[in-house]
Amino acid sequence: SDFYIQTRNYEKAYWQMKAYLKEKGGAYQMYMQTILLANAGGLDEELVKMTEEALRLYPDSADIRFFRGIGFYELGNYKALIDNFDSVSFRDYSMQEYTVQSKMLYAEAFYRLNDFERSDSLFEALIREDPENYTALNNYSYYLAERGVKLESAESWSKTTIEMNPDNATFLDTYAWVLFKLKDYENAEKYILLALDKGGDNDPDINEHAGDIQAAMDSPEIAKSYYMKAIILGGDKQLLEKKIQALMPGENE
Repeated sequence: SDFYIQTRNYEKAYWQMKAYLKEKGGAYQMYMQTILLANAGGLDEELVKMTEEALRLYPDSADIRFFRGIGFYELGNYKALIDNFDSVSFRDYSMQEYTVQSKMLYAEAFYRLNDFERSDSLFEALIREDPENYTALNNYSYYLAERGVKLESAESWSKTTIEMNPDNATFLDTYAWVLFKLKDYENAEKYILLALDKGGDNDPDINEHAGDIQAAMDSPEIAKSYYMKAIILGGDKQLLEKKIQALMPGENE
């Protein structure tokens, strides 16, 4: 396992550690190392299984609950994630980073379950606690834009993220999307082009947003080119083809 860790092959390191624990057992730190390896190796189902096993031995560990929450999030099991975090106090984590990330996961889970009242409350609490949590500012701004609510606040928060992170394509895309929802198409175009220039040109969602902005600006040919690229990059083909058809209905007659 140590050898595979040195070579950054965390998946193989995890399986070696799991085999060791099965044969010989281990103390808390051994379980935590195995859990960390499952997380680093992207083994989400194993992460849930290993944290479940560890919690039988160490039921009061908030840190194990934290990584269990990550596993549930990656698997899309948001109800289980909420139940998991309901059973632990955010004050009990060994690291402040775990506290912040668990609160983020908690808010994200409620959003994905369409419990917007709870998710809004949690995101706004995160922002009050740490106005420099740019991931929270960005994600919440984007979700508000998607719903078309609190757009003025979303614009202010999103603007803060790009002022402090001017080269982040994801943050630039969010700001462009908020401006689009505010019908400020000229500035939306400006920032979506920046997002594309900063690395977003290989992101299907950013290309789709660029297409939506060009469509709103009555530039169907340019919009179509972005939609086509989004399809190539793995975007929702059925949805994107519908958007292309809506742009140029005469071509389908």
